[in-house]
Amino acid sequence: HGPVLRGAVQALFEKREMKWRLQGKGRASFLVDASSGIVLYEPEQPRDSKVTVASSLSGEELPIKLWSNVTKGQSNHGKPLDPETKAASKLLKKSFSEKRNEEKALKRALSASAGEAEREKEEEESVLKKAISLSVLDSKAEIEEEETLRQAMALSAQEFKMVEDEEGALLKAIEMSREANRT
Repeated sequence: HGPVLRGAVQALFEKREMKWRLQGKGRASFLVDASSGIVLYEPEQPRDSKVTVASSLSGEELPIKLWSNVTKGQSNHGKPLDPETKAASKLLKKSFSEKRNEEKALKRALSASAGEAEREKEEEESVLKKAISLSVLDSKAEIEEEETLRQAMALSAQEFKMVEDEEGALLKAIEMSREANRT
């Protein structure tokens, strides 16, 4: 990829009319004067479509007494405000009120979300405890079944041994009877 990339970079430097030269072993790197050349495309200025600028008035910039008067619709000297300042004041009041309402709604949503998360966590813990209890019960039932099966196998082995012993005794009696009949 080196020769292809080198050619593309070189073409860009030439297009931007930059001062540059190849250097290094095999002329594999560039030495470029970054302040030379022209800008091909002007960078787009950042825009914030969510901000509306109403006026230069804000609560942080005004003294508290003056801000209080502005929000009441009076100047600092008790005279009514001009229509433009009054409109700005109304807009600011509305903006602050909307912000306060949004903050309250956000707090309610966060509170509800926290409550919901706590309920879900408690529900999950309850389900987990039930699952563990059922698992323990299943284990106990399996152990009891295994014990019953072992006992049944032991009884069966004993019965088999008894039957085997009885058959052995019967065969021995038959053989003794045959020997007695021969003599």
